[in-house]
Amino acid sequence: MSTKELEDARSRLVPVKDEPPARQRPRDPSKPDPIEALRAAPEAAVYEALEVLRGQPKSFEKVATIITHLVTDRDAELSPALYEHLVVAMADVQGSAAMLAQLFAEMKELHLAPSPAIHHAALAALAVHPDYIVRNEVLAAMKQSWTEVNPEADGHVALGLLRDGQFELALDKLESMIDNHVPVQPWVYDIFIFMFAQRGFVEEAVRLAHSKAHTTAAADDAAESPLSMWHMLLDVCSQAYHYEGTRYVWGRLYEADRYALPEGVLLNIINTAARHHDFELVTNANKLIAQRGGKLQAHHYEPLIDCYGGVGDLEGALRVLCIMFNAISVAPYASARSIYEWVKKEPESLDSALEALAALKKEYKIPIAALNVLVEAAVETHGYAKALEIYRNAPHYTEAPPNHVTVRYLLQACEDAEARRMLVAEDPELALKGDRQVFADVIFEHVMAGDLDMAYKCVEMLGDAPDPETGAKPEAWISQQTLLVLVRKSLDAQDERVWWLVEQAEKRNMDVQTGIAKLMASFAEQVKRTTGLGEETGGLEDDSDERHPWTS
Repeated sequence: MSTKELEDARSRLVPVKDEPPARQRPRDPSKPDPIEALRAAPEAAVYEALEVLRGQPKSFEKVATIITHLVTDRDAELSPALYEHLVVAMADVQGSAAMLAQLFAEMKELHLAPSPAIHHAALAALAVHPDYIVRNEVLAAMKQSWTEVNPEADGHVALGLLRDGQFELALDKLESMIDNHVPVQPWVYDIFIFMFAQRGFVEEAVRLAHSKAHTTAAADDAAESPLSMWHMLLDVCSQAYHYEGTRYVWGRLYEADRYALPEGVLLNIINTAARHHDFELVTNANKLIAQRGGKLQAHHYEPLIDCYGGVGDLEGALRVLCIMFNAISVAPYASARSIYEWVKKEPESLDSALEALAALKKEYKIPIAALNVLVEAAVETHGYAKALEIYRNAPHYTEAPPNHVTVRYLLQACEDAEARRMLVAEDPELALKGDRQVFADVIFEHVMAGDLDMAYKCVEMLGDAPDPETGAKPEAWISQQTLLVLVRKSLDAQDERVWWLVEQAEKRNMDVQTGIAKLMASFAEQVKRTTGLGEETGGLEDDSDERHPWTS
C-alpha cells in the first residue's frame, strides 16, 4: 500500500465529521475531552475499549472516534480488523447504508479483502439501514468468496427486506428459512408477527406465530412469545373478523391470560365468532365478561342468537332471546333477525319454531319480539292467512299483547279491503301506530261501508292540522278521494262534522271547494237523469223560444 493511498484513506475515515451539523452533539465542557483521554490511555486499553464497545447501542460515535485516534495519532495501519469494528458500529442508529458502501469502497481501494465477519456485520447493519443494492453486492461478494451465510445473517437479510417495505420478499425469505430448517431467532419471529399484524396481513401473522410455536428453536420457555404479543395478535385478528386466527390465539391462551383481555377485544371476539356460528366461543367470551363482574347487554346476547339462528337451531335462538329478555327486560326486534332469515330460507321450519315458542312459554316470559319475527316470516313465506292465524293464537305463544309491529305486518300484507277494515276496527290505535298511511287509506273503506262514526274517529286520530303560522309540516292525512267521498256521504246524512272536516282539509291546502262543486254538479246531473227533469225543462225552453221570438 502506497503512502498516498494510506493518507487518502485516513482523510476519508472519520465518518462522524461527515455528519450534518444538526446530528453532531456539542461536547459538554464539564466532561473530559475524549481525544485527550485516548491520548493518555495505553494502546492496549484503547483496543480493549473497541472490543467492549462492539455491538453496544449508541456506540457509533465512540468507535469512530477511537479508530480515528488510532489511525491519525498512533499511526495504526488500516486493517480488516479496524474496518470490522466500523462495520459493526454501522448497525447503530447513526450509521447508514451510504457510509457502509463507502467503507467497502475504501477497503477495495486499499486492497483489503473483507472477512466473513465483516460481511455478516454488514448484513446486520443493512437490517437496520436497508439498501437493496448494497445488500445484493454484499451477498454477491460472499458468494464469490465462498463465504457461507450463517442463520443469523439469513435473519438479518429477511429483516432488511422487511424494513425496506418488501413484505412479499421478506416473507418468502423467512418461509424459505423455516422450510429448510434454518434456525430463526425468536425475536426475528416477533418482529415479523408484529409488523405483519399491524400492516393488516393477519393470516400471515397468524401463520408465523404458529410456526414459531412449533419450531425447535422456540421449543424452550425462554423463546416463547410474550403474552403481550398474543394479546396484540388476538386484538388484530378479532378486529379484522379473522375467525381462524381469533380461534387459534384464543386456544393458545391460558384462562388466567384471557382474564386480562380488554372488554373491547372480547366483544370483537364475540362478533367474529358469531359470523361463523361458533356459539361455544361466544359463550366462553360472554362467560368471561360475567366472571369479571360485567353486566351482559343486548350486544352480548345478540351474537349468540345469531349463532343458533344461523345454523337453523331456532329453539336455541328463541331460548337465548327469552333469556336476554328475562335478564335485562329488553328484546330489540333487531336481535331476532337471524331467526327471520332462516325461516325465509327454510319455510318449513316455521311450524317447528312456533312449537318451540309455545314450549318455551312454560319456562320464560316470552318477548313480543319473538312472536313478531315469526309473524313477519309467515307473511314472507306463507302469506297473510298464516300470519293472521299466528296473530289470532298469540296468547298460545306469549302473554305479551300484540303491539303495533305485529299489526303493521298484517296491515301491509292484507290485500282484502274488508279484512283490512276489520283489522283496523279491532284496535285503531295500534293500527295507526303500526302504519299511518295504511290506516289513512282504510278510512275510505269505512266510508264506503257506511260507518261514518268509525271514519270520523279515525280522521280525528290522525290529528288536527298544524297552525299555518308555526310553519310545521302536516303529517300524512286522508287522500283527496277519501275526503270527497266522506264529504258527500256526510252531506247526504246531514252530518255537521263535515264542516270540521272541510276546515281541516283547507288547513292542509287541499282544494275542497272545487271538489264540492264537482260533487254538486254530479249530484244535480244524477237527479236530472233520475227524474227526467232535464228533458221537461228542455221542452219548455224550446216552446218558449218559439212562442216568444222577441225574447231571443
